This record gives sequence, C-alpha cells and structure tokens, in this order.
Amino acid sequence: MRISKYFTKKRSLTGLLVIVTLVFIGMLAEAIFDSYEEYKEKVAFSQLAPDFISMCLKDAEDRGNNDVILGRIRQCVHNNSVHNIDEEFYQHWRAPTSDKLRRILDFANGDMPEPPHMECSTRTEVLEDLYRYMGYQTKVYNVVQAADDFPGHILVEVFNPTTKEGELHDPTYNVSYNNFETGKRLNAIEVLETPLNEIAYCGNAGNCSQEEMREDEALVSDKIRDYFGFFYHKPDTGNEDGILSINKSRFDPEEKFSVKGEQMTYCEKKAKNCQNPIQFYKERTEITDL
Repeated sequence: MRISKYFTKKRSLTGLLVIVTLVFIGMLAEAIFDSYEEYKEKVAFSQLAPDFISMCLKDAEDRGNNDVILGRIRQCVHNNSVHNIDEEFYQHWRAPTSDKLRRILDFANGDMPEPPHMECSTRTEVLEDLYRYMGYQTKVYNVVQAADDFPGHILVEVFNPTTKEGELHDPTYNVSYNNFETGKRLNAIEVLETPLNEIAYCGNAGNCSQEEMREDEALVSDKIRDYFGFFYHKPDTGNEDGILSINKSRFDPEEKFSVKGEQMTYCEKKAKNCQNPIQFYKERTEITDL
C-alpha cells in the first residue's frame, strides 16, 4: 500500500515537472520569437531609413544644423502621408513601423499614386523611429482635450543637441510649437507654462519669422490649442507607469464629461494613466504635486 502511494506521488510529481518544463519551454520560445521579430523589424527599418533621410535632406542648405534636420524630417513625413482614417488606414495601422515607412517612401519616390492614409499616432510613430534611428532621444506625448470622450492627439518631443533642450514636433499639422516673442521651440512642460497667446506655430524646417508664425497660427491654432492643458508620457522601459502633467486652468482633472453616455473624469476613463501623482503646472510658475 505504501509502495503504491509512493509511485502515485512520484508519477504526480513527474507529471507536474513535465508541465512546468513545457510551460518554461513555451515561454522561452515565445521570448525568442519576439526577439527575432524585433530584430527583423529593426533590420527592415534600417534598410529604408537612410534613403528616406537622404531624400528629406538632399537640398538642405545646412545639413549639419539640428534645427533644420529635425524640421525637415518632420516635414517629409507630413508631406508624404495624409490624415485619413478609412478602410485603407485600418488595413495598415497595426503593421510594423517599417511597413509604414516603406509606404511613405514609395509615395515619395512615385511608386504609389496616393500618399498612405495615416493619423496622428501612426505619423508620430514613424517620425519618432526616424529620429531615434538618427541618434536623437525622444518622448511621445498624448495630449487630451477637456471635452466629451476626451479626444486626443499625439506629438513627439525630441532632444536637440544644439540647444540641449527638448522640443515638440507635430507631423500631423507639420509644425513645431514656439514662443512667439523669442522663436524658441517649446517642450511639453514649457507649453503648459507658456500663456496660450504666446504659443506660436512654425511650419518651417528651421526658424520662423513672426509673420510666418502668424500665418501658421491661422491654420493650426483652432485645431490644437484646446489640447495644451494635458500631456501624458509613458516611458518605453518595461512596466514603468507614465507621467501625467496638467495645467489645471486649462484641464481640470475633476471635471466630468460624457463618455459613451456616462459622465466621468479622465482618470475614471483611463485609470492606468493616473497611477502616479499628477504633476501640476501653472503659467510661469514652479511644479507642484497633487
């Protein structure tokens, strides 16, 4: 009887060990497959990026000027894609970034009759990866409007080695966000702290005159200004929670709006984006915590 129980227990332990081993092998195989897919994507993107970058900068007067480089790459992504959320967009929006860049490049080279259909996140995705490929440090920001359904928009902030500061670029509207008086390109926190009437829009690759910024403002301000109270950035380092930065005079986190017929705050809709304390900013003042 004891021998029978011994062998039964041994068989159970052996079966459990086999199951654990198979699970481990499955997890290892999945990790290897994911790493291989990431490697393939990196190679595919690296094969396309040099031609696209060269095309974007081919007639630039100062190819060593970071201001011009960052603006030119943004312009190039914008000019060779179009904002259109339709059936064609949904056929490609989950495709790897290299596929999106290939379609942009195909249109730029005349191999596609129409520019690829994209929206703010896919255009920013391509732009950010191009900046990173070129060695620039980047952050992607979600900006959100205080309105029903909390409509959002996506921007990329890139560190400019010349100025040693970050600056926002928007490939959807093909602008950087600048201080109207100084012409300085603004980063996310500076946008939160700068009075709205001092935030200008520059569509040039390099600097904009005040007259040019006035012209760009007429095209852009009514579409984007209401988003300048809310910036959310989630680091791409594992499971680290993101940082939500708010100018409360523009976006009240306690205010409720209709979301699919239900009244709720932003953090009730997107609780995962509110895990860390909200960082509050005021115009021209220092940071405070909630």
